[in-house]
Amino acid sequence: MSLLPLRGETQSTPNEPRVLGLDNEAAEEAFETLTASTTRKVLSIIYEQPSTPTEIRDEIDTSLQNVHYHLGKLEDAGLIEPSGVGYSEKGTEMTVYAPANEAVVLFAGRKSDRLRLRDFLRRALGAVVVLAGVSTLFSFLFTVNKMGASTAQLFVADSVLMFLVGGLFSIFVIGVLWYFDQ
Repeated sequence: MSLLPLRGETQSTPNEPRVLGLDNEAAEEAFETLTASTTRKVLSIIYEQPSTPTEIRDEIDTSLQNVHYHLGKLEDAGLIEPSGVGYSEKGTEMTVYAPANEAVVLFAGRKSDRLRLRDFLRRALGAVVVLAGVSTLFSFLFTVNKMGASTAQLFVADSVLMFLVGGLFSIFVIGVLWYFDQ
C-alpha cells in the first residue's frame, strides 16, 4: 500500500475538436502515427481515461518500452499530451497522458466545409454536455419527487424512462442544429 495517491489531479483539459483536412500535414502525420494497431489501442485507452504508461501496459499486455514508444509517436503527432502525475505502488512518479483534443476528425472536402464542420462539432459537443446535465437533473428531480410513493422497481423504470427521454431530446436538438446549420 502506497502512502502517496496513485493519481494526482490532471492539469489539462482537452482542447476543442480538431478537424484535419486530408491535404493537411497534420493529417498526414496522424495517418502515419495511427498505422500501428498498438498505437491506436493506446490512443483509445487514453480517450477512455487519462492513463500512466504502466496502466496502459497492463491494459494491452505489452512491454513498458513499447508503450513509451507509442506514447512518443502520439505526443509528437499532437494527439495526446502530459496532463498530470501519478505514482506507482513503489512511489515512482509517472506521467499521466490525456487526449490533446475532445475529438479528432479526419475530413475530406472543401476548406469552407471543414471550417463549418469544426464549428458545428464545437457547438454540438457543448450542447450535448448541457443537455445531458439538464436531462440528469430532470431525471433526478422526477425520481426524488416520486421516491416516497414508488417501489425500487418503479424507481429503476422511471430512471430508464427519463434517460431515454433525455437521449431522444438530445438527438432531436442536434438534428435541428444540423438542419439549420446547412
